[in-house]
Amino acid sequence: MDPVIRAQIEEVRDAAGIEMYSVHLKVEDENLWDRIQARLAREPSREQLNEGVRAHMDKIHDRYKSFKWDFVVDNTSEGGGEIVMNEILENVRGVSKRFRTLSEVSEEMKRERGNKKKGGGRARFYPVGRGLLQYCV
Repeated sequence: MDPVIRAQIEEVRDAAGIEMYSVHLKVEDENLWDRIQARLAREPSREQLNEGVRAHMDKIHDRYKSFKWDFVVDNTSEGGGEIVMNEILENVRGVSKRFRTLSEVSEEMKRERGNKKKGGGRARFYPVGRGLLQYCV
């Protein structure tokens, strides 16, 4: 990852105590191209962004593959959104004591709610923007 971006992430962490991790959702070139083509069929206006040009995809994809990411998660399989999200969460649990603590508290709250009412509440993480997760209990 670009050193300037990495420095900004460290500055936010040090100044505000916010942990940020970069994640590369790795996908094989042909699968990515197929997904781009399907998206172009749904949204033809994206042609204006050079999304229909294979050389453009290759250039951008190579750039992303060259970054030094905190985590790399395979996103090649179809229908793997929940699988990908769980793998990201497991990666973060492995490096963040704060996140592990939140996860443990969440599990405890789910158990307590489950004892009070049938079905209990679920703690979940929801995407709130590109690369951002919101923790909800």
